[in-house]
Amino acid sequence: MNFINITSHFEAQNLIALIALLLAYLAYRKSIYDDFKNWINLIKSFKSELDYASSWIGNSYASISPDWINPSKLVYPLSFESAKAILQKGHPPSEIISQEFLDKLAIFNERVEAFNHLLRGQIINYVLNNPNEKLSKDRALFLNQGIHLQLIGNNQTQTLFFLYKYFEKEVSIILETWQNKIPWYIKNTFLVFLLSLGIYLLIDFYL
Repeated sequence: MNFINITSHFEAQNLIALIALLLAYLAYRKSIYDDFKNWINLIKSFKSELDYASSWIGNSYASISPDWINPSKLVYPLSFESAKAILQKGHPPSEIISQEFLDKLAIFNERVEAFNHLLRGQIINYVLNNPNEKLSKDRALFLNQGIHLQLIGNNQTQTLFFLYKYFEKEVSIILETWQNKIPWYIKNTFLVFLLSLGIYLLIDFYL
């Protein structure tokens, strides 16, 4: 049977069914790929926020610094909206984001909330609600000890510095390798088409 006869028989039998199957596959592929891209965009946003906060939480602290008693020393709140978005979005593709990553991200988000809460409680409310008072050296030292030693800390597990170093490494790996972890049947559309056509022809002509 020559190629013309094969294609004629093929088109006469189930061309519409095959086209419908391929269209369904393309819709499925787009859905999966878009989901991957959405997660990666969140990871990229998270990386940007990590980079922005690196001057704070990218440094480890193990002892008191002399400038911590300075009431005019500025301390800025941390903003990690992408971390919240990742946790709220649901279940990510396990190929690119592990459960360990999510567990540590939940702890990280709690530490960030504690960091900002301490700032609000010790600086914003204290100073703004009492405009005639100044932040004392003792209170400034207390504030900075809580922020730097307890929350940012050093390589102790679950401190902001420890988690920052973990995410700095893991996020880089995710962004470098995610395209390699997309399932082959999502990446190779043409190959899927050829396999589908080959399987159809085998079934149509030999079974």
